[in-house]
Amino acid sequence: MSIKEVLKRISYIEVEGDQNKIFNSITLDSRQAKENSIFVAIEGFKTDGHKFIEKAIENGCKIIVHTKDIKKQNDITYIKVEDGRLALSEIAKAYYENPSKEITVVGITGTNGKTTTTFILEQILKEGNIKTATIGTVGLKKGEEIENLGKTTPEANKLQEIFKELKEEDYKAVVMEVSSHALELKRVEGVDFDYAVFTNLTYEHLELHGTMENYYHAKKKLFDMTKKENIINIDDSYGQRLYKELKEEGKKVLSYSMEKPADITAHIEHMDLEKTTFIYREKNIEEKLEIPIAGKYNIYNTMAAVAVAIRIGITIEDIKKGLEKFKKPEGRYQVVENDQGLNLVIDFAHTSDGMESIIKSAKENFHKKTIVVFGVTGARTKEMQEEIGRVVGKTADCSIITRDDEVDMEVEEISKNIIRGMEKSNGEYEYIKDREKAIERAVEMATSDDVVLFLGKGNEKFFKKLGGEKIPYDEMKAVEKALKKRGRK
Repeated sequence: MSIKEVLKRISYIEVEGDQNKIFNSITLDSRQAKENSIFVAIEGFKTDGHKFIEKAIENGCKIIVHTKDIKKQNDITYIKVEDGRLALSEIAKAYYENPSKEITVVGITGTNGKTTTTFILEQILKEGNIKTATIGTVGLKKGEEIENLGKTTPEANKLQEIFKELKEEDYKAVVMEVSSHALELKRVEGVDFDYAVFTNLTYEHLELHGTMENYYHAKKKLFDMTKKENIINIDDSYGQRLYKELKEEGKKVLSYSMEKPADITAHIEHMDLEKTTFIYREKNIEEKLEIPIAGKYNIYNTMAAVAVAIRIGITIEDIKKGLEKFKKPEGRYQVVENDQGLNLVIDFAHTSDGMESIIKSAKENFHKKTIVVFGVTGARTKEMQEEIGRVVGKTADCSIITRDDEVDMEVEEISKNIIRGMEKSNGEYEYIKDREKAIERAVEMATSDDVVLFLGKGNEKFFKKLGGEKIPYDEMKAVEKALKKRGRK
């Protein structure tokens, strides 16, 4: 594509240099810049792409997109724009010819539940013979093939390239997790969303957004981008607000709830560690549905997925088959099989609301004592670490506080903040710094009358040390090791 062609489809301030140059790749990483690349200089949180313009040119790049006044060289074409991230989205959308327009795209956003809802909907659509891919925490998933993307929602240039690839491979639907980071940083600006789901909004990611109000408005951006319908959980207070505002703005919106009158409702019939049966109701539909996963919050996830599937045209029979075949993502309410009669569950829950939901669900539905092994990442604020401690202390019967990712804070400091919150709610706890030893302790003390919840790591295969270095770690292997040790006693 020539610069002249792309300029017709993007917002820009001025252009200097030859507009007939051709480009065949787009990058914001100067190391990947080469001849026939466009290098987009993005002013980020940790570094500024404008510092690497000369490096991109050294690597052969002849087309530079920038927002700041910069020193210029001959034979280079410079495109000055108001917003570098918006320009990246617009250029990528133009270059890849807006591929998402020809695919049914479902965006799922919220603090908790995005991954599970995405996987449930994927399985249902596949059962309805719709070739479906997913984009999210686990990466780009096409059938059993998974490509690690490094981010929940990749940068705009990568995202548009993925959609182009999926279109060429005849995928008819894409279900994607849409993070607040992606919305705030305009990564999905060029995506044609047909449907959007709001799961919930809880205290999280304030290191980026600053306030919950900013966090909410970042999430809301997705629902301004949809072409068809928005499905909103109104049992969440922010969901109630979003539903009301979208209705007032004339958007097509559906509510779902287990506690309030809504367009879509559900009633639990049965729940155990392995499965849940509930009645799903909307308009003229009333069906008993079964999912091979426990937890009240997973009924919310299923309700949202089923609601979207119905609107896409999947029959109730295929929905039921899809739910029956659903394999929950690794590390999401993953029951650890054992021959010692213990109820052990690994889950990625890492926010105060996510942890509270899973603990309450275990207590309410299984009538068992809860033992919780958890830490909090050092990327969270001290206030958030303390709040998680307070909530877990209030909700769990017994807790073992241990390490999670350090990132910006040592385990000891994080744990002090958690314990401060724990003591505010008079929670019963132990502190064991080594996570494997903490798991060993929980497994050793557990009986068949307990549910032991290992929270926070899920399927992650590493710990982040102070500064971000990754060291190998596997929660499932740690639990299995503890079980073997217990079995030998």
